[in-house]
Amino acid sequence: SELDWEDDVPALKQWDIIITTDCTYNTLYYDALIKVLKRESNKDTKIILAHKFREPITESEFFVKIQAHFHLERQMWYNAQGQSLTHIGLYSLK
Repeated sequence: SELDWEDDVPALKQWDIIITTDCTYNTLYYDALIKVLKRESNKDTKIILAHKFREPITESEFFVKIQAHFHLERQMWYNAQGQSLTHIGLYSLK
């Protein structure tokens, strides 16, 4: 299911797994993204967040913010030849 990050409707259900990709490049949406992840999660939900670093300094702000609400359980870094650095993190609600 696609989510509208700025929609304030209550969660219809809480998910077992949430997969997000390439969603940390716009600093304007960090708070909305974290809010919707919290709304759609419970203590058993696993969140897989994958992204390529476009602006490492500004994007690092997102990871500081998410740590206040979610625990990083595992992470993986991938750098294909000539490609941007990709990070994949497995998160759960604190």
